[in-house]
Amino acid sequence: MTGTGFPIAADPGQTIATCTGPVAALGPALGHKTACARALEAHRTGRPALDLIRERELLTEAELRELTSPTSLTGPPSP
Repeated sequence: MTGTGFPIAADPGQTIATCTGPVAALGPALGHKTACARALEAHRTGRPALDLIRERELLTEAELRELTSPTSLTGPPSP
C-alpha cells in the first residue's frame, strides 16, 4: 500500500489489461449497451474486456488499436 491508501499492483501491466475503463472509449463504436455489457462481464469474470470484445469479433484488431491508442484516448475528438 502507498501512503495514500491505494494498493500498488504487483504487475501494473496486468492491472491495465484487466481494467474496464478503456471500454468507455469503445462506446461510440460498439454502442453504450454492448460496451457496458462487456465491461460488466469483464468485471464479473476477471477477464480483460478487450479479450471479450475480440472473442465476439465486435471490432477488428485494427479498430481496437485505433480506439484505444493513447492519441485517441487523450486527444481532441475526431470530427
